Amino acid sequence: METVNAARTPVASRPSTAPLVDPYGRAIRYLRISVTDRCDFRCVYCMSENMTFLPKADVLSFEEIDRLASAFIRRGTTKLRLTGGEPLVRRGIVELVQQLARHIGHGLEEITLTTNGSQLAKYAQPLFDAGMRRINVSLDTLDPDKFAAITRWGRLPQVLEGIAAAKFHRRFLQAHSGAGGDEFPGFHAPGQRNEQQGARQQAGDFLRGVHADDNGQGGQPERRANP
Repeated sequence: METVNAARTPVASRPSTAPLVDPYGRAIRYLRISVTDRCDFRCVYCMSENMTFLPKADVLSFEEIDRLASAFIRRGTTKLRLTGGEPLVRRGIVELVQQLARHIGHGLEEITLTTNGSQLAKYAQPLFDAGMRRINVSLDTLDPDKFAAITRWGRLPQVLEGIAAAKFHRRFLQAHSGAGGDEFPGFHAPGQRNEQQGARQQAGDFLRGVHADDNGQGGQPERRANP
């Protein structure tokens, strides 16, 4: 298992440098870091079934990721998002989150993660304990057959189990979905109703419930474009 060997001194205690800005003069506050190109799904819009991945020697080590993130935080980055591939298939991911979380309150506001949800049942509690308070679950459809066809290797019940585990651990979730309007009743315009019943209706209600925070205040899933 890979471990991070970087010093544990919060970056705020080190000399700071001028903030990074884009060509339009806007401060760069948000950094996405891909921790792996590997994934346990083979979504038709993303990967072939027989993928050739990068050699492990070409993938950033956790020490290199920590050094990179620390440098960006010193230059004004306040939010980090870990992505993939599927970041939860990277061995030692919880230790990386724990290491990066030392910067929270010392320049860094939050660490987030984008996941397909397949490993979330296993990692929801460890990620929470490591300091992560928000994740993003990418979900293409609430129809089990469509889900299997799109992801090839994925199983919808496994993802919903992961979301349920995250909800149990009081995580704040955002569900990005490419699902059609008939799958999420909340996506309809005011006055419209979803006529479909059964599993899709229940799953839609379930996901909307996931957005309720500790005070019981709900939110709507964010929708992304269809693949």
